Amino acid sequence: MGLRRGIMKSWLLLLIFVWSVWALDGCGASPSGSVIPKQPLTITSGAAPTGAVGAPYGGSSRGVSLTASGGLAPYMWSWAAGARSALPPGLTLLGNSIMGVPTATGSYSVTVTVTDAESPAVNASASYMIAVLSGAPLTINSGDPPSGVALSAYGGPHRMLDNLGSTVVLDFFKLSASGGSGNYLWSWAAAQGSSLPPGLGCCNHFFETGYPRRGVFVRAAIWGAPSLPGTYVVVVTAADVGGPAVTTSANYTITISPPPPPVINTTPAPAIGTLSAPYVGYTFTATGGLPPLTWSESGALPPGMMLSNGLVLSGTPTAAGSFPIKMTVQDSVGQNSVIPQDFTIQVLAKGFLPTGSMAAARVYHAATLLNDGKVLVSGEDSPAELFTLSSGSFAPTGSTATPRSQHGATLLSDGKVLVTGGFFVTALATAELFDENSGTFTTTKGSMETPRYSHTATLLKHGEVLVTGGVDDRGNPFASAELFDETSGTFASTGSMASSRSQHTATLLNDGKVLVTGGNPLATAEIYDPASGAFTPTGRMGTWRFGHTATLLSDGKVLVTGGQGGPANEALATAEVFDPSTGTFSPTTGSMEMTRSFHTAVLLNDGRVLVAGGIDAGGHILSAAELFDPATGSFTTTADMGTARTFHTATVLSDGEVLVTGGSDVNGSILATAELYQ
Repeated sequence: MGLRRGIMKSWLLLLIFVWSVWALDGCGASPSGSVIPKQPLTITSGAAPTGAVGAPYGGSSRGVSLTASGGLAPYMWSWAAGARSALPPGLTLLGNSIMGVPTATGSYSVTVTVTDAESPAVNASASYMIAVLSGAPLTINSGDPPSGVALSAYGGPHRMLDNLGSTVVLDFFKLSASGGSGNYLWSWAAAQGSSLPPGLGCCNHFFETGYPRRGVFVRAAIWGAPSLPGTYVVVVTAADVGGPAVTTSANYTITISPPPPPVINTTPAPAIGTLSAPYVGYTFTATGGLPPLTWSESGALPPGMMLSNGLVLSGTPTAAGSFPIKMTVQDSVGQNSVIPQDFTIQVLAKGFLPTGSMAAARVYHAATLLNDGKVLVSGEDSPAELFTLSSGSFAPTGSTATPRSQHGATLLSDGKVLVTGGFFVTALATAELFDENSGTFTTTKGSMETPRYSHTATLLKHGEVLVTGGVDDRGNPFASAELFDETSGTFASTGSMASSRSQHTATLLNDGKVLVTGGNPLATAEIYDPASGAFTPTGRMGTWRFGHTATLLSDGKVLVTGGQGGPANEALATAEVFDPSTGTFSPTTGSMEMTRSFHTAVLLNDGRVLVAGGIDAGGHILSAAELFDPATGSFTTTADMGTARTFHTATVLSDGEVLVTGGSDVNGSILATAELYQ
């Protein structure tokens, strides 16, 4: 065995020697005996093909092979992840092949390195851009945009979250596409011979939904409100910005129809005018149709009145009566109102007439009829003034009262006026007396027990003044009450109400007791008895209300009208009557013609109640007035005031006329004007 191993070893050494000589003298040298130089190591693979999500890269499980030349084979391939080098997710480099199934679209830059077998090794690198598409050609697939209606929001509703996380509903048409990288840039243009629909936009938009600035940013949408009807051909283009430069377009026809034909509004109805008094004015309006609207009127207007180009009916009527007219309207695309609308302009022989204006504009003030027939107007930060019926004018009083509003002003049995509480910078506890003989204000000996405003102050039959409720500086209502003693000039507490109340009413009944109703947010009522100095509950009203009125009728019952409240917490048209004999409230036969709160209601000499002005359920300031007839339990309209007003006063004068002063108008302006109801 040892001899055999030795012979084999000798033969092996001999073969190695012979191979070496052959390599040097034959294969490793040129015919002249020189050495052939090696080629540099170079990556020779072409550009990387595009891939598709979900499909094997390169079209097979073998992937895409990388190639190189030069250097000394065999080669070793590698890649390194970095800020600028990454393989698409789902792909890997195995040997010299990039293989796998891409899982995400996008464009990926990857640097690969090849190393040869030399010692020391030689490296070469190359960068490739690999685009991975969605696996389908770029296609717009959102379908045809819908038709629209001029002046209406285009598209359909979409529930979305704004940038503060609140849910909002926005109207638009969503554009969509498939294929490519999934990252698209949208644009649109008018097709040749057409135009873009006016009022519509594309393609990215920030929808603002409130203040402070908030909203939703929406991509790829057609949005807006088209302003003109017509047929529009548009070209919508989607460009793939996440892969190779690929675009696709679609031609769409968008039809915009006219809005519905105009409809002439009939509410509110035209104001009722008063003979020889400036008409409050009325503007005819319509909904629907495409502006501008063209109006026409037929029928005779009241003499002295005219209709302006702005559709405002105004003037000073010189004849009383009912004047029927017919109004028609046509929009800019020739659509007529469905039917001509009939109106009747009423002018009454008696109603509201303007009188002299106050020296100062006032709201939340008070107006008190004095024994000499004059009216003391007090409140705000201006001097008080007196209205004289014979001259129809106002004149300042001889001294300045303390500035205050939402106060009480009560005529005492000795002819003086007690002014209580109110608000000026802060809630006031002070009180003062106005003497009509001297025309001066003097401070009472004592102040109220509690600073308060928006309270009531009612003269009792034995001369004391009952002050109830109101609010403090923070708006907190009181249940407390106090009495002013005319003899001592001081205030003292009396029994408290069962409930805290403000913007309530207090009405002296024929038996000397006081009915207190409502207040925010109460439907309860209670009776104050001067004999015991205590309040006791009585029947409940049909609904809770505040900012209402309570008027003592000729038969001793109390009419309660309007106010804010009810299930919707809005101005009410309901009215009810309190019967002291039963202690109950019952609804009137009919409701008022208008919803109203913070209005006035006064008893006329003929037993009817004049209700005027206020704020309706839509927040509109009213000029409308109406009359309640206790005999029928119903309301009928009467002439409108010359000015819409709320938080005003209405005072029955010695001759039966009603003086209306100040308040706030439709523009929120404080008024100095006054008028008389005949």
